[in-house]
Amino acid sequence: MNSANHESNMLTVGASGTQLTFHQLQDIYNSLTGKTESITQLFEGSPFLKFEDLAQLNARINQAFDSYGASIKNTSITVYHVDGLKEVFSSFDRFKLYNKSNTSPVENVSIEYHFLIIPAGSDEPRKYRIHVDLPSRVGIWEKRPDFSVGPVSISRMFSSLPPRVIIEYVDYAAARHFLAQITEWFDSLDSSPERVWLQKAQGISHWLRELFPSASVLFVLLVFYAFVNQGLHSDLGGNEIIEFLCLVSAFAVSAWMFGKVFGRLTEWGIDRVQPLSYVSLNRGDEKCVQKRMRRNTTGGFVSIVSFLAYLAFNYLISIAAAFSVENWF
Repeated sequence: MNSANHESNMLTVGASGTQLTFHQLQDIYNSLTGKTESITQLFEGSPFLKFEDLAQLNARINQAFDSYGASIKNTSITVYHVDGLKEVFSSFDRFKLYNKSNTSPVENVSIEYHFLIIPAGSDEPRKYRIHVDLPSRVGIWEKRPDFSVGPVSISRMFSSLPPRVIIEYVDYAAARHFLAQITEWFDSLDSSPERVWLQKAQGISHWLRELFPSASVLFVLLVFYAFVNQGLHSDLGGNEIIEFLCLVSAFAVSAWMFGKVFGRLTEWGIDRVQPLSYVSLNRGDEKCVQKRMRRNTTGGFVSIVSFLAYLAFNYLISIAAAFSVENWF
């Protein structure tokens, strides 16, 4: 193991040439400062987590404990629910008794391990702590309905919190070994496919409420300009010019209002689609996931229909504008 490799590397310290192992230096540093180092890893992606996956994580970490000869191990699992309920389990065996009929979805699962390792060549036990946070995106969405301030979606900010692991350690090699085990476990999870196009669309969706009406007005003005440019109205009198300008204004206002509606609907539909990521432990989680899937379907349908309706509207209003000019004057 890495522990043995460090033990075999002798280091010369000070002018006297004292030979110390890497672990002995760590012991001295830890004794003098009383501090431990920490490493934090954030995981990307939208994983699907079930009880069996958490059991697999626990098995991997315990195997890593055994490979390093951990003498004392303590496990704590905390489950946070959307309704504010917090359940704490002092071991994974007790966690197996979790009430799966609970109707409140899970918001976050926090797993914490405390353990001691006595490395070869040292009599002092070293304290380690592993903290794993596994948020449920659908649970967070259920607790915090969609709320936006201008172009910023507050709900999306909260729901985008990634899974995280924090390892407090003395031996860096041991910490990297534990982190590698957790990373391999995370990479093995089922997850939602990453949709880059959706992320880009949601990044600019707040502009649609302004872009759609502006484009519609511009399109209407171009239609009227085409008739004026053809010289069809060169003989208009003063009253007819006023009527013509009123007609242009009426079509422009209509184009702006309807464009605004279609822009907001398309924006709403795009932002409503969110990648699924959840911790499914109870009946409430199952219902919440199904609800989120329906919301995604509704959002995709509304965005597509709104965009197609917007295109159809622009086509129809251009025909109406051309018909009005030709028959009014």
